[in-house]
Formats: sequence, structure tokens, C-alpha cells
Amino acid sequence: MPKGLSQILQDVPSQGDDQSAIDRILDAVRAHLGMEIAFASRFVDGKREFTHMRSDIPLPLGVGDAEPLEDTFCQRILEGRLPALIHDAKDHPAALELPITSLLPIGSHLNVPLVMGDGSVFGTFCCVSRTPDHSLTQRDLATVRAFADLAASLINQDRLRQSSQDALRAKVD
Repeated sequence: MPKGLSQILQDVPSQGDDQSAIDRILDAVRAHLGMEIAFASRFVDGKREFTHMRSDIPLPLGVGDAEPLEDTFCQRILEGRLPALIHDAKDHPAALELPITSLLPIGSHLNVPLVMGDGSVFGTFCCVSRTPDHSLTQRDLATVRAFADLAASLINQDRLRQSSQDALRAKVD
């Protein structure tokens, strides 16, 4: 007996498959760079929401938590007020204005946008360490960018799959 449309829709892989892949990407880049924290986030309604987070240390925020975008390194880097590669956050007045810089504290920080297939910025892909690291180079930033591109590809595929499922469900309804 052939499967009905609703059964086919239920059989489509969920985001959970991509989530574990993105977690593995975060773990790989974090280990490669010797960083304590790596995360992916999305921008929604003027906020940054953590979608994936991997860390060696306890953190004040986790997956699903959100904060005003203006209060983040992410926004300041996208606007060009901070560089994408920060060896020591204490060297940057724009970083010192952010409460997280002293709260965590933030030492080194690498951050690149997660760019979707249509060119829009979904959020950011970041690696953070509590201690400064002057050994980080533009090559390390390029490595983070390459890992971010892999994660963005998975996120983009999931968004397209979800859009297709929503369209099919609308037809069925």
C-alpha cells in the first residue's frame, strides 16, 4: 500500500539531524583553535538567539537564550565597530563597553556571519576563549569562516526543507 502524503511528510528528516552535525562542526573548530566556547546564533526581532552551543565551561546563557543584538560582539563586528579576530578584548574600547567582556570574561574572540544561500545573514558563528591569544591569525579566521560556511549550508538546507514541508502541509490542509 503506498504511503499517504501525511506519512511522507512525517518521514522527512527533522532539524535534529542537522543540529548534531552543527554541534560536531562547533566541536571541531573549537578543538582545532584551542578555544573554550563555540556557538552559532540567529538574529530574530533585534535579538541574538543561541541555536547551538558547545563549551568546556559553565556559561550564563545557553541554547534558546536570547539577548539584545546591540549588546553583543556579533552586532559590533557586523557593523565594523570590532574586528572579526580579537586577540584580547581588553584592547578594544567597543568590547569593553559590553558587560559580557568582564562577566565571562572574554579574552580572544573570532566571529563570522552565517550567510544563507540568498545572501541574507542568518546569524553568526563564534569561537571564544576567556584568555587572550595572540597566536591567532587571519588563517585561523579563514578556518572559522570555512566551518561557518558548512554550518550555514546545513541551516540553509533545513530552512528550504521546512519551507517545502510547510507548502505541502498547506496544500494538504
